[in-house]
Amino acid sequence: MHRSTTSENTPLVSVIMASYNHAPYVGEAVATVLQQTAGDLELIVVDDASTDGTADVVAGFDDPRVKLIRQQQNRAVHPRNLALGMARGSYLAIQNSDDAWAPDKLARQLEYLHSNPGCVACFSGVELVDESGNRARGTWAENVYTTQNRSSAQWLRHFFFHGTNLPLTSVLMRTDVLAELGGFRASLIGVSDYDLWVRLAARGELHIIDAPLTRVRILKGQNLGRPNNFAHINRSRIEIAHVLRRYAEPLLLERFAEIFPEWSDLQSEGGRKVQLALAALDHWSPGALFADMMFTEVLDDPEQRAEAVAELGAEFIRTAVKLRTTYSFEQNGRIAWLLRAIKRRLKRWT
Repeated sequence: MHRSTTSENTPLVSVIMASYNHAPYVGEAVATVLQQTAGDLELIVVDDASTDGTADVVAGFDDPRVKLIRQQQNRAVHPRNLALGMARGSYLAIQNSDDAWAPDKLARQLEYLHSNPGCVACFSGVELVDESGNRARGTWAENVYTTQNRSSAQWLRHFFFHGTNLPLTSVLMRTDVLAELGGFRASLIGVSDYDLWVRLAARGELHIIDAPLTRVRILKGQNLGRPNNFAHINRSRIEIAHVLRRYAEPLLLERFAEIFPEWSDLQSEGGRKVQLALAALDHWSPGALFADMMFTEVLDDPEQRAEAVAELGAEFIRTAVKLRTTYSFEQNGRIAWLLRAIKRRLKRWT
């Protein structure tokens, strides 16, 4: 990922925003960035071919810290990666074009990152708001986001078994780390943040400030993360499987025993990949796709296959065959969605 090396008037923080058809909300999103008490920043807005005047709202801000890029075709490029390539600040924050920040959000996060060099990303708590900016209650996002802190290894374990509950628009990261990681994975539509958190946690510590410094707007029928339709579930299931694939990459395989101490006796690459496959297959629906990826890699590699058989036995091969002949991805996706919905509702009632 290429970054600008311009040094003249270099800001401390680069804020990047991808905007698309959020004309009623983007003005507040921009304003709450410019009103930060830590004002040494630039705001790079990439409007992804909006048709409702969103870009014109942004252009109406008479502030030299704002840079607007208008895209002519929607999704022709990845807007956040485009903005990242232009970022000059030492720290990088993500703002959504329909969300808002408390005035001291960046200041409090900068203080933490400055005092904790081993932390690569700092998040905040969130307040859910509706279209009018009032507190949103009883939405799909109720109780989704967390303020519980964990070690790097604990986060990686949590991400593997539970996915992500860290809001993208609350993060402040070290720009050089993000650039080294290659930015956002452009092929992921709904879970590119999840993929990024896994890669960041592999590099250093994550921290959450337990204060609602970020206001996340819940728009009925619009938020990409909403779990209330099966088209979203189908896409997420495929994309999550690709995120789980990160755990079979060398950086995370080397930390396998730290992340999964119950399997610390497994020493080989083949054995670890098969164990990841079996665990994901037992745990949640996207795990089936990921498991098939792992089984395929191991079975196609004679050395890894021998390693896995030596450590786990040959039973996993029958599991791999059975997976392709009996597993119903659609049925299990619906069951998983229903179980999560029931758990969220029970949590609100108790």
